[in-house]
Amino acid sequence: MKLKISIIAMVFSLVLVGCSNEKIVKEKDIANKNEIQGKIESQENSGSNEIGSSESVNPDKDEDIEFKIYTADVDDTNKIVEFKTINLKNDSSIEEKLNELLVTLKKDYFKDEKASIFLESIDSKGIATINLVDKEAWSQYFQGSTGGIISQSTIIETLLQREYEGEWIKGINVLIDGKKQEVFDHAPFEEIFYRQ
Repeated sequence: MKLKISIIAMVFSLVLVGCSNEKIVKEKDIANKNEIQGKIESQENSGSNEIGSSESVNPDKDEDIEFKIYTADVDDTNKIVEFKTINLKNDSSIEEKLNELLVTLKKDYFKDEKASIFLESIDSKGIATINLVDKEAWSQYFQGSTGGIISQSTIIETLLQREYEGEWIKGINVLIDGKKQEVFDHAPFEEIFYRQ
């Protein structure tokens, strides 16, 4: 009889402990759900789409980031202005981003079928070499001091992306028809243009 009572008491205590543990787990789940719901509501109120401060500092790799096409102001060629903004994938390589910038420059700014611009390489020091192909076609953009400065600034400032805070090139080396040569009087390309 004592054995039966002991067994019943043990089974009853296991049932009570099990119910108690289940209640604790449910309470923790409810607390976690309330915490997540609170974060979602505070984000909706603030207009943010991100949970936690670490995610806002490190954007998703798939997220698009803005790059700008720059040019010089016609009235003050020392002043660099934004011509256009384009969105590029954050997880694209530097080469891919530079190539997208070059395509946009050719298509939306220079708009010339003959004048081509290509990324040749990026060396170990972070210097990107670009090639302006067909100097005769390019010469129309470098006529006169104002035209030369504006075209040179458009190419150099767009590729240097001085305001971009991510990993980027250190400078630009410009070739004309595959050679380091000076053919545009008002826009010398003999030197390397550094980002800083």
